[in-house]
Amino acid sequence: MFSCGYDNQFGFPAAAAVQRCAERNIPMYRTDLQGAVHAVSDGLKWTITTESDRNIIIHGGNADE
Repeated sequence: MFSCGYDNQFGFPAAAAVQRCAERNIPMYRTDLQGAVHAVSDGLKWTITTESDRNIIIHGGNADE
């Protein structure tokens, strides 16, 4: 999850960080593009909701995913 403002003066997130996540197929959530990101775990899986599209994404049955 990248917490950053839209068009921020620091250029966050760094292009290298985004590239590393993409290369490893790590889901990326960005507050500058998706607004608020809400993540909840029941101890087995993560449910992630984004403000911009109201999508709910559930990640695996392993709390480490």
